[in-house]
Amino acid sequence: MTPPKHILGTFDEALASLRSNVLMMAGLAERSLDRAIKGLLKRDDNLCATAIADDEEIDQLEKQIDKDGVDVLLRFQPVASDLRRVIAAMKLSPNIERVADQATNIARRARKLNKHPPLPEIEIMVPIQTHAMAMFKDGIDAFAREDVDLGRAVVARDKDLDYMNKMANRKLTERMAQAQSQPEAEESAAIVPITAEQTAHERFGDQKNFINRELSWLEFNRRVLEEAQDPTQPLIERVKFLYIFSSNLDEFFEIRVAGIKQQIESETSDVAADGLSPTETFNQIQRLAHELVATEYELWNKELIPQLAKNGIRVRNVSELNAKRAAWARKYFQEEVLPMLTPLAVDASHPFPELGSTFISLR
Repeated sequence: MTPPKHILGTFDEALASLRSNVLMMAGLAERSLDRAIKGLLKRDDNLCATAIADDEEIDQLEKQIDKDGVDVLLRFQPVASDLRRVIAAMKLSPNIERVADQATNIARRARKLNKHPPLPEIEIMVPIQTHAMAMFKDGIDAFAREDVDLGRAVVARDKDLDYMNKMANRKLTERMAQAQSQPEAEESAAIVPITAEQTAHERFGDQKNFINRELSWLEFNRRVLEEAQDPTQPLIERVKFLYIFSSNLDEFFEIRVAGIKQQIESETSDVAADGLSPTETFNQIQRLAHELVATEYELWNKELIPQLAKNGIRVRNVSELNAKRAAWARKYFQEEVLPMLTPLAVDASHPFPELGSTFISLR
């Protein structure tokens, strides 16, 4: 699906650049993984060395994507689908980097394995690596095309990868037991790196390596809050970051948390890719959100408001206004605000109305 054109052409350009870097990073990780696997299957130490060398470029791209994402948030303050696209790009890059790390691990272990005589057990790796590579490619394709159905299908295929891993583990364990019962201990020692390779492939789809989407989003928003806490940032920029944090959190509860509560109410048995149920996810969101909001209020009340006051920008309560300013505020409310208000009646014949989260309600 092609994203609609944004009113700000510069935002489209920045988002396109961000997504392009993510896809470039994914391509490099795929290349590194391919070289590591070929180095293993073909017993080619040069391919293994090249795969290991690729890791540095991938690490640098991850840092650049993170920096560019924060810059887009600060410059354009995107909301709704625009915000989700930026966050998706920023959250995907660490997962791609993990794939590159696993490719490096495979390459290093392959070099150790290549020091031993060839073993037929290495063929056990072929179907596992084929399945894992296909999952990775389709996952990136789902991101590039914004194909939700394909993304869900990739997650569902993790069960097949788990099963293949268990079967391979069983065969290798049996083979190690046979080898250890023989006088030649070297063959047994050679099988150990194969089990490590098989585990590395399976980790591409392991639940423990999936990050909960909602919790990772909150952790991302924590980083926005940390920018507001940074005393090296200009004061107004810190206030902007705090606004972005608050706006992000509002939308998160309107969309993500509302969806989770619907899942809980429907008593669904589905779990997320990381293995958490909707109730478990909600409880962790609640704990983390309370922590973040407490930090937000403390930063605003104890640090930013006093610093703004020192720079001539004061946030006043109505009770702090002098007579002249109080009269102006009262007149402004009566002439500009009051005509825009809609009265809501609540009694036995009028049930309590729905209060939209984007509206301000007074009583």
